[in-house]
Amino acid sequence: MLKCEKCGFKNPDGLERCHTCGTSLLEFAQTMQDAEIDLHGATIVDMEVPQVKRPPARLELKSGRFSGRVYPLRENQTFGREKCEIILRDRHLSRQHAAIKFVEGDYLLIDLGSANHTFVNDQIVQQPTVLKDGDVISAGDIDLEFKLKKETA
Repeated sequence: MLKCEKCGFKNPDGLERCHTCGTSLLEFAQTMQDAEIDLHGATIVDMEVPQVKRPPARLELKSGRFSGRVYPLRENQTFGREKCEIILRDRHLSRQHAAIKFVEGDYLLIDLGSANHTFVNDQIVQQPTVLKDGDVISAGDIDLEFKLKKETA
């Protein structure tokens, strides 16, 4: 078992990312093995990690009577039937169906143990999945397109 440094969840060995928050477990494990201690007793893990600017992204509803509705994304939010930041009316969705989190420069889709699963481009989501511009997220009878606004130089 490897405990996630960010959220504290105890993940089974062999996972690349935390099942709960999507933080990279491999980098943490390697850092812990190679940790150096400075003169003040802090390890590399204790040092501040530079913040990655979050590019604007949104979900666009592609099915149903509210097709075309847009949901701007923040760093962490959930979607499902109720008690979520994005509420979608579909009886096939779990109450808290899935989460989208911005972690280390990527938007990750995490299924929250939903009864009917979550899919990205028709592939079942069994571990945190990095979303790319144009990916289609399917859950219940709902299809959402992930749209990432590209930064212009």
